[in-house]
Amino acid sequence: MTENMLNNMDVKRNNRSRVYHLLYEHGPESLKNIAGILDMSMPTLLQNVKELKAENLIMEFGVKESTGGRRPKVIGCNFNAKISVGLDITRNHVVFMLIDLKGNILQYSRIRYTFKNDKEYFDNLVLKLEDFLDNCNASRDMILGVGISLPGIIDADSRYMLGGKVLDFDGGNLEEFRSRIPYPCLFSNDANAGGFAELWRAGNLENVIYLSLSNTVGGAILINGQNYYGETQKGGEFGHLIIQPGGRECYCGRRGCVNAYCSANNLRLDGETLEDFFEMLSKGGEVQKKVWIEYREYLVLAILNLRTSFDCDIILGGYVGSFLRDYVDEIAQEVQKNSLFGEDVNFIKTCHYQYESAAVGAALMHVKEFLSGI
Repeated sequence: MTENMLNNMDVKRNNRSRVYHLLYEHGPESLKNIAGILDMSMPTLLQNVKELKAENLIMEFGVKESTGGRRPKVIGCNFNAKISVGLDITRNHVVFMLIDLKGNILQYSRIRYTFKNDKEYFDNLVLKLEDFLDNCNASRDMILGVGISLPGIIDADSRYMLGGKVLDFDGGNLEEFRSRIPYPCLFSNDANAGGFAELWRAGNLENVIYLSLSNTVGGAILINGQNYYGETQKGGEFGHLIIQPGGRECYCGRRGCVNAYCSANNLRLDGETLEDFFEMLSKGGEVQKKVWIEYREYLVLAILNLRTSFDCDIILGGYVGSFLRDYVDEIAQEVQKNSLFGEDVNFIKTCHYQYESAAVGAALMHVKEFLSGI
């Protein structure tokens, strides 16, 4: 194949990508506007539109309002052309997620299913997945793949779980999932998946630290819109920053970790749910107020350390993060009091998702891979 032929193929691929991604990012447009924005000839545009329509990736969205003359047809992305599945595996639950190409949640289910590193667990997990897809009336040929988030460190080749103490799956072989699930599988640490979902949802952020405040504390580092995992895949393990030397024991065996002070379990009093805790806190419950003040103190320390280290926005996520919208101002005030540079504290954000963030982020891995190929 000659160099000119290769160059022509690259140009065609690039034009196709430009048309699709313009519609993906900006919404439906008329052919005239698309040609103008992309500085593309109408014959070239029409050829790309024809090909994308044939693949069901774009479709007509009626006509556009016009001040005079014939109203132009409008085309846009068909976000239902493909779907992606996300699984979030925790110690006691599994979240099943189905999203479209835009990342919109189509169906969601959270069931109690205790993890066990044995054949029965993995076999039944696949049956539960297929039941979920049946209930969603999901066309199997539309599925891009299954993304799986796990509370541990995934090796660079996605073959093993290097740190799996939460699940008792340390050193576990990910082939246990991959060999049974009849769709392409991608794997992610749960906090990395959750952070990616929040970044995708925000849309206008590039550099973000995601602090996941769930039954354990984790985190994600997102730079220029991409997860940064570190040289040994251990980046973002913020739950094991020490904020109280010699303090409470963490499940990792050390003392004084963020996890020991800022996990959701610190707010579950005498069998209360997080909903119970924050409802009582909002009503002025004295016990809850005392616990909250201590929790907030350690959370502020964690935020200060992360801001000093990374100098970017911080999203408070996980189970606790979704309850913090009414408390983010008081958290910011406490951060302001101890801020090294006396800056305005407008960098603290609360999450969009609660239980479903990791599953959404896991499913989005397949969407991202698919979009990069268009």
